[in-house]
Formats: sequence, structure tokens, C-alpha cells
Amino acid sequence: MSSNIATREVTVYSKSNCQQCTATIRALNSAGINYQIIDLEEDTAALAKVKALGHYQAPVIIAGDMHWSGFQPGKIQELRIKSEAQAPQNPMNQIEFAHCTKMGKIKFSFNQDEQGHIYLGGGAGQAFRDRVKEFARLADYDNATLLVPGVPEANSAEEVNAAIHLFQKLLTGGLVRPAAPARSSPGMGV
Repeated sequence: MSSNIATREVTVYSKSNCQQCTATIRALNSAGINYQIIDLEEDTAALAKVKALGHYQAPVIIAGDMHWSGFQPGKIQELRIKSEAQAPQNPMNQIEFAHCTKMGKIKFSFNQDEQGHIYLGGGAGQAFRDRVKEFARLADYDNATLLVPGVPEANSAEEVNAAIHLFQKLLTGGLVRPAAPARSSPGMGV
């Protein structure tokens, strides 16, 4: 079976508190494979889609005409090899965009306008993803999902807007993250 798997076509259908989802996302990151994450708990159409494909276990990974469920390192390795063979000549010039879901999750895509999501910024290749990761925080529930700091904890729309605005400024270089406070040397107190 031939597989057309440009990295922009890799989708991970995930859910919260899912160890196999976390392991899959980490393996995709380690393999250098770009992907988008769709939360099965937030998107009922996505849940129906993966069930129609015969999958009842998270995560479900769809890459071109390949699809599987559960953590499968061999499939991820196969995907890495195929995506490297199909990689464009100059992948660093691909523009990617980051968006925030209503729950504060950061999602990457190659579309600037993602319906229902707030635009955070865009940039080229891995350097942009690294910049987003620099300012994002990891979700406590899986230590892999990227979040806009302050959005999940917000108590009002104003707090959400302030957190997103701050994150956008950090991404565009409008603000510089303050340096961490200096730590006391041993014997000097805490």
C-alpha cells in the first residue's frame, strides 16, 4: 500500500488523561514529525470519524492513508522514514500557525484561520514551534499538551483575553520574558 504522508497531514486524535496519547505525542516529537492534535472530548465529529474507521481506543493517528490506534512505536518509525523520503526540498520555509482552543490548548496547523480557535501567531519551521514551546506551559494531566499560560486558570473572559494577548506579545518579541530570580548559594538561606 502506498502512503502519501506529507507531515502536514498527520493528525493525532487524543483525549485527556491518556498515557498512550502522551507516549505517542512524545514519540512523534522525538521523530521530528509535525502533526496536529484534535481532542476527541471536544470534537464529536472527530470522534464519529475515528469510530467509522473502526477505532475505539485513543490515540488514533491518521497519516495520509495510514491509520492506527494506540501507542505503536513501529508505526511512528515507519511514518518518520516515509515522511523523510517525501520531505520538501526546503521545509524551513513552510509557514505554520499556532492557535488557542477555548480551553487554552495550543494547536499547530498550516491554516492561518482555524474556525473556533484564536490565532496566536505564525512562523517558519521548527524555530517557530520552539518559540511557542518556550512560552507555553505543559498540561499537568499529560505533561505533553501545550497550553497558553493563564487561559485554563482564567475566571473571566477578560483574564482569558489578557493571557492570550500577553502570549501573542511574547511570541512576536513585543515582550521579553523576565529572568528567573537568582537562587541563594548553599548556606545563605532560602
